Order: sequence, then structure tokens, then C-alpha cells
Amino acid sequence: MERTNKTWQISFAGAKRGETHNIFCSSTIASVHYEMDTEKMSVVFWDSIEDRIYIYEGVEKTIASSLVMAESPGAYFASVIRDTYTYSIMENEDGQEQTQQT
Repeated sequence: MERTNKTWQISFAGAKRGETHNIFCSSTIASVHYEMDTEKMSVVFWDSIEDRIYIYEGVEKTIASSLVMAESPGAYFASVIRDTYTYSIMENEDGQEQTQQT
């Protein structure tokens, strides 16, 4: 993954064929994966790309879609998602996956 290129993908699990990926550009967010069935959104930030995945619970599809359509996905995330949804952190430390609930 090229860290100087801030364009990455969001994927929507369970989307119709041909609608699974949208390209977005963010200097804060490296990638987003959204699962429609469970309303879980996984986010990787550029500053923690090597070791942390933040998994947000109960995120509506419209919120996940608005994130990637926003003029500034990082600002949208900070104002709409960060302090609103419960999340857990999945870390990979020495090959071990750990989850923290927040």
C-alpha cells in the first residue's frame, strides 16, 4: 500500500454485483470495509496502517456511503462517526490478534 497516494477503496460486503467498490481520497483514512448485513464498518487509518483496525458497530449504510462521498472523509468521520458509534480495535502484535472494546 502506497502511503503517499491517499486514494484507496471502500468495500461494501453484500452489495450487488458491480457495486462493491468505490474509490475515495482521504489523507486520514486508508481503507473502509462495510458489511451491510451486520452494519459493521472497519476503518484503517494512515497513521496506524500496520497494526490497527477499528471496527464500528451499528453504522447505517447511508452513513458509510456519506463517508466516502464527503468532500473531506476525515472531517466527516470526526464529526459524524468517531464519537457516535461503539467500536472495538483489532490489533496485530507479534502475530497475535487482540481486540479492545471501547
